[in-house]
Amino acid sequence: MSLSGRFHAINVDKNASRYPGGACLRCQWRFSLVAISKRIAQAFCRWRSCRERDLGVVDAYGSSNAILHEGRSQKRRLVKQQVRERVLVISPIGCGPPHSGNRTRIGTLLRELRNIGYEIHFAWAQIPDHEEWARLSPEARQETSKLVDHWVHDFLWPSKPIPRLSSLAARARHAITRITRGKQERNSKGIHRLDQWFHDDWIKQAKALQRRYQYNKIIVAYVFCTGFFRAFPSEALRVLDCHDIFTCRNDAVSNSEASNWWYAIYKTDERRALLRASHIIGIQEHETAYFRNLVNGMRPVFSIGHFTDVKPLEFTQAAFNTIGFIGSENPINSDGLHWFLGRAWPLILENHANSRLLIAGGVCRRLGPTPTECILMGEVDSVEDFYSCILLAINPVIVGTGLKIKTVEALSYGRAIVTSPAGFSGLDGYHGQGLELANTPEEFASAVASMLNDPQLAISKGAMASDVARELNSRSRDRLRMALNFPGEGFQPAPD
Repeated sequence: MSLSGRFHAINVDKNASRYPGGACLRCQWRFSLVAISKRIAQAFCRWRSCRERDLGVVDAYGSSNAILHEGRSQKRRLVKQQVRERVLVISPIGCGPPHSGNRTRIGTLLRELRNIGYEIHFAWAQIPDHEEWARLSPEARQETSKLVDHWVHDFLWPSKPIPRLSSLAARARHAITRITRGKQERNSKGIHRLDQWFHDDWIKQAKALQRRYQYNKIIVAYVFCTGFFRAFPSEALRVLDCHDIFTCRNDAVSNSEASNWWYAIYKTDERRALLRASHIIGIQEHETAYFRNLVNGMRPVFSIGHFTDVKPLEFTQAAFNTIGFIGSENPINSDGLHWFLGRAWPLILENHANSRLLIAGGVCRRLGPTPTECILMGEVDSVEDFYSCILLAINPVIVGTGLKIKTVEALSYGRAIVTSPAGFSGLDGYHGQGLELANTPEEFASAVASMLNDPQLAISKGAMASDVARELNSRSRDRLRMALNFPGEGFQPAPD
C-alpha cells in the first residue's frame, strides 16, 4: 500500500465514530448514502405497520403480519401468522373404529387438544403383540391423521433383539420384584415387565424428535410407553394418560379359564411408571384415588373422563320396543352379554314379549347362537344410526376397570342406560339421572321393562342423560386445561 493509501485508511479509522464531515470526500458520500437508506427503510416500516394496524390484521402477539407476493401480478395479501404451542402425543393405538373405547379415548383427546389451540404432533408406537388391537390399520391411520397437524414418526419394533445384557438385567430385576411380592401378587396371571413392550432403540429416535421440534409438552398413553419420558428434558411437561390400572389387571378383568392374558404389572412397577411422568391423568375418580395413593403426593393426579359430542337423537315409534348394546370384540363384552342373555333377558320377555335386542360391533363375532329376538348388526359405519334405532341402552359387563365409553356414549346420544356396577364405575352421584344401576338379573329386568312399558319414561330419562353428558364434558375440559398448565417444574423424573 502506498503512503497516501495508508494515510487515507488511518484518517477513516480515526473519524469512523464521528460525523463523516472530518473524513475525506469519498467517505462522506458513503456515510451519507448509508444514513439516507436507513431512514428510508425505517420510514417504510413505520408506514407498513400503520397500514396493517388500520386494516386490523396485527396478530394477538403484536407482531405485524407477513406480506406475500403472488404470481407475476405481484398482488399483496396479508396472512395472519398463528403461533401455536406444540404438544407431542405418543400412543400405541390410533383412532377408530367407533365402538372401541380406548381408540375413542385417543380420538376425543386429540380433538380437545385441537380445540384448546395446540399444534398436535403425533407418533405411533408399535407394540410387539400379535393381537388385532396392536395393529394400525390404514383406516385407523387415516382417521388419526385427520385429528393431528403432523404425524412425525412411527416407532417400529426393530427386527433385531434387545441387547442381551440389557434384557438379562431387566429379567433379573423382574425376578427380584416377584420374589419380594406378597402371595396374591406372585400368583397373579399374565404379569409383564414394565418395559417389556418398549424398545431401547426408541430412546434415540425420540431424542432426535426433541432436537428437531423442541417440545415443551409431551403426552404418552399407557404405562407401558412411559419409557419415552426418558428421552425428554426434565423441565418439559410429561403427561401420562393411564387409561387403566395395570396392577395385576388380569385378576380384575379375566376369569380363571382365560388363556390370553393382556398386559399387567406389579404394583411397584406401576409406581415406577407413574413417577416417570410429571402429571398423571386417570380416567375416573376411583382410579385417580389409587394413583394418588401410589405416588404418595409426589405427582399431581387429575381425573379426566371421556369426551363426547353431545348429540341427543330423536326417538322413533319403531324403536319403542328395542334396547341395544354396542361393543368391541373384547371378551369382557361377550361375557357380559352371555350373562345378560342367560339371566336377565328371559325375565324381560316375560314382562314385554315383543322386545328386541340390537347388538352392534365386533362383539357380534364372539356371541355364537343368540335368541331369535336378538338382531346382530356387526360393524357399523355410524354410531348415530345405531342409537337412533333403540329406546334405551344396556351395559351388562360383569368385570372390568376404567370408565366405560359405552356408558358415557349412550348418555351423549340422549339414551338412558341400564348398567351393571362395572359399567357404572366412575359415575357415582348420577344414579337415576338417565343412569340406572342394576346389581342382579332381577333388577336389570325390572329397570329395562319399566321403560319398555312406558316409552315416555325412557324419553324423559334420555333428556336427563344428555344433561349428565354435558356436565361430564365441561368438568373434563376444565381439568384437561388444568393438567396442561399446572406448574410442573418441581416434579423431577424419579430414577428407575
